[in-house]
Amino acid sequence: MSPCRVVFRDKWRTVSLDLPSEPLVVPPELQLTSRSPGLVVLGPPDTTVEMAADVVAGSVPVVYLDGDRPKLAWLDIPPPPPLRLADLHHMWRQLVEAGLPIPSSVGTQGRLPSGLLEPRQHLLAEYVELGHRLARSALATWPTRRKTQIRWQHLELPGGREDPVVTARGAARYPGLSAGGRTLPARSARRVGAAPAWTSKALAHAAASAARLLLEAEWLGDIAERRTVVRPFLEVATQATGDPGLADPPLSSWPTLTRQLFECLVALQAVATATVHHRPTSAPLCYVWRLYEAWIASEVLLGLDSLDGAVRTELHAASPGYEWLARWTIPAGDLLVCAQFRVGSDPDDLGHRLPHGLLSNTSILIPDVSVFLSSAERLRCVVVDAKRRSSVSMRADDAAEAASKYVWGLRIDGPRLDEPRIDVAQVIIATTALAPSMFSARSRITAARVIPGSSGALTKAVVGALGLDS
Repeated sequence: MSPCRVVFRDKWRTVSLDLPSEPLVVPPELQLTSRSPGLVVLGPPDTTVEMAADVVAGSVPVVYLDGDRPKLAWLDIPPPPPLRLADLHHMWRQLVEAGLPIPSSVGTQGRLPSGLLEPRQHLLAEYVELGHRLARSALATWPTRRKTQIRWQHLELPGGREDPVVTARGAARYPGLSAGGRTLPARSARRVGAAPAWTSKALAHAAASAARLLLEAEWLGDIAERRTVVRPFLEVATQATGDPGLADPPLSSWPTLTRQLFECLVALQAVATATVHHRPTSAPLCYVWRLYEAWIASEVLLGLDSLDGAVRTELHAASPGYEWLARWTIPAGDLLVCAQFRVGSDPDDLGHRLPHGLLSNTSILIPDVSVFLSSAERLRCVVVDAKRRSSVSMRADDAAEAASKYVWGLRIDGPRLDEPRIDVAQVIIATTALAPSMFSARSRITAARVIPGSSGALTKAVVGALGLDS
């Protein structure tokens, strides 16, 4: 084994990790860009068009061999300043504790059982998914060993290729016809090809060990769900079990698919062993700005939960038109918050939860957070939109440009056709940059710097925009 440097590189940054040997497997969340002696270069995962502009960050576990023992190291990919890895972990924890959906992003993010947060569990889920795919493929096209055996075949029957040396030595065992003082054999030795199933005690042991490990993993669900999860691994263990006296083939000669499956199963066990007594404190790999948008929505939710006299009466998720919505009863009226509300040209009253519907005069708009306060006298709407900015500070004209599509595009339908449509009361731009002061105190656009530890800046802005701070 020789030392190896693992490098992650994208257009924003380059980070590296030095290991005593090459990674046992490429982290399933990332792509292998290039490999050479002593150097493995990784790149960001495949992205959809929607995610192409986002930035990936978090802690990626790397499994390597130290001697003959698999070990675990963490490749930390920092988010853009001023965010830190600890901030990403804070955002994840807040989303989970608030009971909100995890945004779909890298790998299993957004597809995990409810409540999972720790990178160990995310990584195990990644390897379970990868192992399942490899195990099913291996079972469907199980390799065979090419083997030639000697078969004594009747002379008049076809089949195989005669071995004259073996025939000359053993033909006396099969006397046939006598002619001219010679005895002709009744059979000849034929070389016949055979293809017994490929086996490996090492693969069988790795598959069985992984199955036992997952059967004890309570985070995978109840015992029936766990048995479903481990079934492909148990089938591999059975298929790979061969003659106990037969020596295992060297790993270098294994079929590619079985070697990949073996490395995945060993890595899965290494991760579980290395992290069972040590709780990782970094966030799993994620798309930073999609996570930031979801966290901004959770900040609004928790901020309104803390209002005096607020009683939350509903928290509903998973609808085609929005990511989640929550409703409170407060002294001033009925308060509704909706995340990722998809607003089109037809008024949408969120299933009769609003007295009037919200619509867009322009294209389809999807504000990150829509807040509605309805009372007997009026319906007031405030929009919160998260904007990523790489600069240290945000300019006032930049905030105005980002918010203008909501100011001019969103309208609330009046109760009667002859009444004018109501404008959005205020658009709040949440950003990691230093927020500017707008040109006028009467502006319907405001900006707030919102990062973990920003001491309720967003809640204060939302409460003020709703007119609840008086």
